[in-house]
Amino acid sequence: MNKKGLTFMSFAIAVICLGLVLIAIWPKVNKIIDDSSENIFTNKVKDMITGIGKTYVNQDSRSFSNVIGGIPELKDINKTYQYIINLNDSGKVSSFKVTNGKYKIEGQNSDGVEVDEIGHKYAVFHSNTKFILTSDGKFEEE
Repeated sequence: MNKKGLTFMSFAIAVICLGLVLIAIWPKVNKIIDDSSENIFTNKVKDMITGIGKTYVNQDSRSFSNVIGGIPELKDINKTYQYIINLNDSGKVSSFKVTNGKYKIEGQNSDGVEVDEIGHKYAVFHSNTKFILTSDGKFEEE
């Protein structure tokens, strides 16, 4: 009798080969996912800083933080991000600290932060440790 199809042994060998291929490529896939998450975080920070620079240039306050109530226009960001952003007298962002618990980015420039340089000039810190933004404006690891 002529059998057609896979035997158990050939099926097991195929599954083992597929598993080895997945094990070999997993680190690269994981790095792509991490890099993508970091880019999303950096772009949200750029959007936040651009929005604050444009919207709050004529406000009396020069410091914004969701530790003390937050900014209504950033309410979707307030849920997942902790931030302190300061403006100089000309309305440009002079310093910022932002975290989402996985990534942290901060920068300072008395002449004003250049949004295009965020993520390049300013370091993005990645950690498995959760950061807590304290009332004095510092990030502490939980």
